Amino acid sequence: MKNTLIVLMLCFIPTFALAVESQERLNSFDQIERKGVNASYYAGVEQAGEKVTIKVTDKWTKLTGEKKKAFVNQATSLFFGMGGARGFKEAKAMFVVSFINKKSGDTVATWTGMTGAEIYK
Repeated sequence: MKNTLIVLMLCFIPTFALAVESQERLNSFDQIERKGVNASYYAGVEQAGEKVTIKVTDKWTKLTGEKKKAFVNQATSLFFGMGGARGFKEAKAMFVVSFINKKSGDTVATWTGMTGAEIYK
């Protein structure tokens, strides 16, 4: 029983540490975007495994297609760059980054390792 408990604790520690580092990356990402040039249309970020959701405000609709694509690429690059800086071994091809209008819940853009940025609205 004692050995089993020790093994369970050792398995939990790396998972807990990764979860803390992942949350720290989300907090740092959020802080940068809220204070940066995208602040007027950036509204938050969430992650569940390999699914990342970046929320945007209604001001997104006023951006040109080029600005939307630039934001999708910049935000995705920043997200993965912050993971690399923390030593995360992530396969970008396994991730889906969705850009959601916070108010309506509509998906306005996505990014995948296979397709890159795709703008819908």
